[in-house]
Amino acid sequence: MQVAAVKHFPSPTNHVKPVILLQAYWRSGSTFTGEMISNYPGVFYRYEPFMYFDLFRELDSEQTKAAIKTLRHLTRCEYENVDDFFQQVRLGEWNSDTLFRYRNCSWPCFRRPVESCLYQANPSRCFSTPTERCLGKHFLSKACRMSSSLLFKIVRLRLAKLAMLLDEPEFHRLKIINLVRDPRAIISSRNKRRWCVSDACRSPESLCEAMRKDIAAGETLKKHHQQRFFRFRFEDLSLWPYETTKKLFNFLELPSHPRIDFFLRKRINTLLTHTFYDHDGKLQSPTTHKKPVRVIFRWVDELHWEEILTIQKACGDVLQKLGYKLVNSTQQMRNFYPVGPHGMADF
Repeated sequence: MQVAAVKHFPSPTNHVKPVILLQAYWRSGSTFTGEMISNYPGVFYRYEPFMYFDLFRELDSEQTKAAIKTLRHLTRCEYENVDDFFQQVRLGEWNSDTLFRYRNCSWPCFRRPVESCLYQANPSRCFSTPTERCLGKHFLSKACRMSSSLLFKIVRLRLAKLAMLLDEPEFHRLKIINLVRDPRAIISSRNKRRWCVSDACRSPESLCEAMRKDIAAGETLKKHHQQRFFRFRFEDLSLWPYETTKKLFNFLELPSHPRIDFFLRKRINTLLTHTFYDHDGKLQSPTTHKKPVRVIFRWVDELHWEEILTIQKACGDVLQKLGYKLVNSTQQMRNFYPVGPHGMADF
């Protein structure tokens, strides 16, 4: 392994690393949020580590047990013990960019070393794919151990399942973030995704039942683990990015860093695209990185009135608990501002 590939990580340490679980929902702003946190120096990011289950719904009981087992190995940097994690790469169902290099500037394989591609038969293809070393279990384990914090974005497990880890001595440095978003915005965004075809993915009832469970679990966590649980709305990050980010990193006990400020300036004010392959292996350039303040309320124009009523009927209690306003007429839609008075993060 070339030292240069991991030169921006601190020296290996034997202490238990801080573990950050970003628990969210598909199309809730979790990609943007995960990328932002991963820009912090020394953060080792795993984007959707349970993607190998190859489904867009909540995991069942047996899958949950397997996922928690995988998570334990990943938090210990034991990549030699997670064969299932590499399954999708071997099958070619998800490209390695999604699994291993997803917009993670603190990850040593984000950019391929120039010298490794200079004498290849197809240099352009070489630059666009990760090295075999970067897909190797030994390399990943070593790079993981050299990091200072571990970050996992999780969308397939409910908050209550993850919260059980907080009581284990092994996870005494674990912190959980629950990222939420207006269910109307989530459903509107999911409606445009080719991979979101199942009832479990498109149904507002399924989405809000999951959010309802997480709200209840969050209330318990705030009573018993107040310093280790943080909930915030994607709308807060979009509307008040610097204030919300300051609260978030204070919770993570990470001092301010210019990389985060640069990320926010760059992403809030510009339109960026990234290469991504959907579930069918087709190349896409999704709108994940469009200026957040432009997209958070786009559902108001995109959803039909009947769809809005259906979502509000299924999710009325969730909307109100999370501080979102209900819309009661088509006339009200003209100047509708969905975010309620809860204002800033952690409500």
